[in-house]
Amino acid sequence: MVNPVSVIWDRTPILQHLLIVGAYTLLLQLPAVFWRKYVAVTALAALIYRLTLVEQHLTPGSQYLQAISFASAYVYALDLFLVNEYPETTDYQPRKETLQKVQDAPPFSRAKLDWAFRRSCYVNRGTGWVTASKTKLRAFTPIKSKIRFALGIVAQTVLQLVVAALGMKYISRYNYVAQRGRDADFPSIFSEVSGPLELVLVATCMAFYTYAGLSLFFNTASLFAVLCNIVDIEDYTPLFDMSKMFTSPPLKTFWNEAWHQLLYRSYSLCRALTDKLFGTSPSGKILAVYLTFLLNGTLHWFANTKMAWYRTSGDAAYRPMFLFLYWCVTLRVENRWNRFLAKRSIQLPKPVCVATAIVWFVVVQTPAAIVLFHDQLRADMPMFIARSQ
Repeated sequence: MVNPVSVIWDRTPILQHLLIVGAYTLLLQLPAVFWRKYVAVTALAALIYRLTLVEQHLTPGSQYLQAISFASAYVYALDLFLVNEYPETTDYQPRKETLQKVQDAPPFSRAKLDWAFRRSCYVNRGTGWVTASKTKLRAFTPIKSKIRFALGIVAQTVLQLVVAALGMKYISRYNYVAQRGRDADFPSIFSEVSGPLELVLVATCMAFYTYAGLSLFFNTASLFAVLCNIVDIEDYTPLFDMSKMFTSPPLKTFWNEAWHQLLYRSYSLCRALTDKLFGTSPSGKILAVYLTFLLNGTLHWFANTKMAWYRTSGDAAYRPMFLFLYWCVTLRVENRWNRFLAKRSIQLPKPVCVATAIVWFVVVQTPAAIVLFHDQLRADMPMFIARSQ
């Protein structure tokens, strides 16, 4: 007889994340003294490592996101216990409680457990209340009705999946894609496209699929959290802000504003750590940028190692490290160029700035989108691609 509990555990990734949040919650009951961070960091490292060893029957895409989210959960734990260190002395949810109420709540009391659970959920999704664990505010009008919120999320997700499916159908006509990037006769997409415009179109389809997949993962978790009253609907903010695309400077704006806030969240952590070590110096800020991309490259590398293709084929799972280094270097090149123009008081006309921003962004991101999708393709993650015979 099939054990329903085992089936749910085996096929529902969110349960493992609730276990991690539960661990955060219990560790925040320990006294706010110097040794708590060492206990928390050690205990969470052991727990999350153990969870990564659990074999679940998930789709390759879900397995990949699961691995990244496990590693991210540990990174955010470092923020909660090392950077903020004692959030119960500074952090509270204004619409629910006062700081004094949080400070006065005894360990393991209902009030302290409730606060710690909500705080742990917030650190996991990348937002806080009144301290450093914040994302950038979005230009977003909160929806107060849960029904309207749910319908909006579902409609957005369906639209994104339809567009992603059409994009996958279009690029499936290339042998490289149909063969999942594993055929030696078709090692890359470059040999099958006829020109730069076609290459950009293919890269756009690949990039949109990644965007739609991340949105699906985040929106599903957000919908679950809101409907279960884990997160207040007023505190929901979209993961992306694509209205900022191609705004000058294009790469800085893309990584800082348009792309998903978990990347900015990583920068917030790295910047807090460099500020503690080096103060608020320019070199500390630059180091934080490099650490952010290095950290996220490491997370994607780790996720690759959990995929069956990379475990059995001997393919290079570390490729994302070079991709994130490339993104960091191009961001620094853009920054240096803007500083060069600013020092010489050179102001280009707005149409020139817009055109330059678009061209520069496309030139940088087109090969990056293809390389990123190559790893996903070989690991059998993309859906909507017809199986080759």
